[in-house]
Amino acid sequence: MLKDNRCSHTSPVELQRDSHLLAPPESTQLTPNTPGNNGRSKLGTFRDFDPLSPEVLDGLCSAWFEKYHSWFPIIHQPSLLDSLRTSPHLDSTPYHIVLKAIVAITLPRDYRPATPSSEHLRKISEDLRNQVLMTAISDLSLRPLQAVLILAVSDLGAGRLKEYWNLVALARRMAIQLGFRDLVANHCRNFNRVSTLPPRMLSIPFSLVEREEKIRAYWMAESSMPPQPSVQRGTSASPNPKTRDYFLAATPRGRSPKL
Repeated sequence: MLKDNRCSHTSPVELQRDSHLLAPPESTQLTPNTPGNNGRSKLGTFRDFDPLSPEVLDGLCSAWFEKYHSWFPIIHQPSLLDSLRTSPHLDSTPYHIVLKAIVAITLPRDYRPATPSSEHLRKISEDLRNQVLMTAISDLSLRPLQAVLILAVSDLGAGRLKEYWNLVALARRMAIQLGFRDLVANHCRNFNRVSTLPPRMLSIPFSLVEREEKIRAYWMAESSMPPQPSVQRGTSASPNPKTRDYFLAATPRGRSPKL
């Protein structure tokens, strides 16, 4: 086809000289099946990488609970891992948005494969972060709140104070609208009755784990803001020390987390 369409004055020598202009970019060419590339294209190693695949998630979740979770233990580790194992699809697990937030933090810091590059991992992390925030704006529930808090602490550790305060304000408003302040101040005594704050009808937590997660999420959002009189009788509803078997309640002292 090239022979039929080229001009009559184009010589074979000129065509050979300009052949590099017709070749596809190097990143899209298939590389030989040699050790190290397994016959995949350079672009394929990026496109085929799934940060939410079971293999990647297993390592990143382990890194998360080992390095970061003890600084703000708001996630029940057995419930998250059990949901991850039993859900047929990642989208069907209620922790989907939480896993995205965990991957957004740990992927650039704790994932060290040969490919993709660190710059590409950073872009994937930023994209997951944006997905979490867009979902949290439209989905008012516990899991998006936990995901926002995870991202907020990451911003604080990285010194992005403007982003940190914006996320803390969002998390605090979500916690209030979800009725977590009523949970802390009234100990569920006013649940299943009309509330003075939105939502007007509060539902009783499904389990003790869910109740503890909601209390911890509220206090994390509340304690991140400047001191202000917002809860009158909330001290007795602080995180229950009896649940330390479920949460990593001990916080390391003497150093700040490296985020």
